[in-house]
Amino acid sequence: MLDTFGSWIDEFPPLDNPQRFGNKAFRSWTAKLAEANIMTSVLSEDLHDAIPELSEYLNKGFGNETRIDYGSGHELSFAAWLAGIALLGGFTPDDYQAIVLRIFVKYLELVRKIQTTYTLEPAGSHGVWGLDDHQFLPYVWGSAQLINHARLLPKSILQRDTVDAFAGEYMYFRCIQYILQVKRGPFFEHSPMLNDISSVFSWNKVNTGMSKMYVAEIKWTRITLHFTGKAGLNIHAPSSSLPSDVVNSQSDLQESSSATTHLETTVTLCDVEKELIFTHEKVIDFGFYLPPYLPPSIRTKHAFVEYSLSVICSSSGPFSKKQKVEKPVTVCRHYLPSPSSLIPSVEYHGVREWFEWSAEVPKATAIEAGEIVMALRWSVEKELVEVDRIEFCIEELETYRFSTKAGVHNLPPMVTQFPSTVYHPPTFSNSSETHFIRTPIPLVATKRVSKTIRTHHFDPFLEISHRVKLQIHFIASTTTAQPLELEFPIIITDFPPNTTADYFVDPLSPVQSVSTISDSSMISLPPTSASAPPTTIQPGGDEVPCVDLDLPEYTPRYESIATTSSAVPQ
Repeated sequence: MLDTFGSWIDEFPPLDNPQRFGNKAFRSWTAKLAEANIMTSVLSEDLHDAIPELSEYLNKGFGNETRIDYGSGHELSFAAWLAGIALLGGFTPDDYQAIVLRIFVKYLELVRKIQTTYTLEPAGSHGVWGLDDHQFLPYVWGSAQLINHARLLPKSILQRDTVDAFAGEYMYFRCIQYILQVKRGPFFEHSPMLNDISSVFSWNKVNTGMSKMYVAEIKWTRITLHFTGKAGLNIHAPSSSLPSDVVNSQSDLQESSSATTHLETTVTLCDVEKELIFTHEKVIDFGFYLPPYLPPSIRTKHAFVEYSLSVICSSSGPFSKKQKVEKPVTVCRHYLPSPSSLIPSVEYHGVREWFEWSAEVPKATAIEAGEIVMALRWSVEKELVEVDRIEFCIEELETYRFSTKAGVHNLPPMVTQFPSTVYHPPTFSNSSETHFIRTPIPLVATKRVSKTIRTHHFDPFLEISHRVKLQIHFIASTTTAQPLELEFPIIITDFPPNTTADYFVDPLSPVQSVSTISDSSMISLPPTSASAPPTTIQPGGDEVPCVDLDLPEYTPRYESIATTSSAVPQ
């Protein structure tokens, strides 16, 4: 059976494209393992009723297909599969030695081939101060195999020639040989624990220590925190707006038609896991270190950014059930650190024959301010024309993008124009006068304004940006004066929730809100007991999972948008 599993590696060779954490071809291998009903041909017919339960242990014995990792927990799952067959009578006591020295040894060679082929990450590794990145049981059984050996001592693992000579016969030495093959540098640096154990006088003491360490390891209650984020795009774009190589391509990303092209893809924004040892305290502090500039949560008609936090609690015992709670997490980004921040402004100038103007526009404004205020000055030849009125409004641009080998392609933006306000200048205004033009920021949907404004957003597939638009209308006595249209970029953002009212967090919402500057970084779990039902963390109260994102404050780039004006007929 293990030989069959090994042959599947040739059917699913590692993918050539660069991958940061493990090779995704491993998922195809595990999928075939789950689909293959190979135990029906391996086990006797009287054990077939137990196959559904035994398959769970076997399928989890080669690594996690989601995280593409492997650790001592997966090794234990395979050992539990062997133990289950033994408990059901599939093995006799005479087979027990062969279970370890033949079946388990064969299994170790297979998982080592899987680890090197698909570059599986260590699962739950303690780093350089751990016993081994992937295995534990071969040290327990391997040290027992060497008890009372006439020649080999624990310190013999420090001699490379001795290790190579006896690796084919003894599990312990094969583990040391594999470490020397995959790691570089002095042995005492990359494996300090094994190096220290080599100073023990006898294999009997090594085995006793290994057994105690293993029992302590598996009896610890572990809490695994897994924070993931992904962004996605699903849109039908006009083919005329796309590059020809995209429209003509037939890949998994695009499906072409004559008029439109379907673009659909997702990317992983972050995948962070942290493991804690439960010390029977009700409150456990923790913190994640996430990538900088993580985009906030959002969902539009054509794109999304979403995050989730899963908490896995493993109670005592090697065959205990795991309790898993998974909650969606809303990630907020606050671009202005406080209401007292001095927000700079940009001054624009322009001349249109008989009309000269200058405008002072803030680079950014907080959505909590409720309005945008700009300063406008102008000089006009009153013999020819006068300013009648000024219409001032906010426009929101929803721009979708995607990447190909040729670069990043932006689709035409979807523009939402909010209702204008009208400003009538005083009759006797002069050229030195400053006019303050205001327009409200729509925070609440009404019959007149059915859509509320959103804050600035940027992720791999979507950008939400804003601009203010002016239309200056003239009264002319001798000529026809067309309105002057001006557009200026502005960033609509917000303050952190501890400085002012947070308009984006609904305390009754089932989604847990997470702030970038939250002072809370704890998870509260109710006491566990053997008879208690699976833990369910409800939102609200003292049992809310909170994640301290520990992100730096970040102000997005002020991208220049060309000021436009209508042509003046001569």
